[in-house]
Amino acid sequence: MTFGLSFKTNIMENLSKQLKISNISFESNNNEVLVQGLLNKGMMSYETDLIITHTQLNIILNCISGSNPNFDLNESLITEIMFDRTNMYKLDLTNLANNSIDLNLIETIQPFRQIRA
Repeated sequence: MTFGLSFKTNIMENLSKQLKISNISFESNNNEVLVQGLLNKGMMSYETDLIITHTQLNIILNCISGSNPNFDLNESLITEIMFDRTNMYKLDLTNLANNSIDLNLIETIQPFRQIRA
């Protein structure tokens, strides 16, 4: 019984995890980045929010830029000034042709936190 459960868990952990990113947002005075999108893991698919680091964000942006030659980060990034005079940055990727990334690329650097309701 335990072997079957362990085997199933290992298979689920080794499945490719693709995240179709819809939005990215972060504040200028915060080390955390919020990534929202649709997570596909094997046959399962669900909306999720991830908290990642700026290093992981750079990897994501490099992947997105590499798979979308016409993508211009400077034109796409929206900046809002917050009440405390810091900046909130938002990036909407819903209309981008290739907005999916393999989460295994960023998970090896540092585990991300997944927010579920």
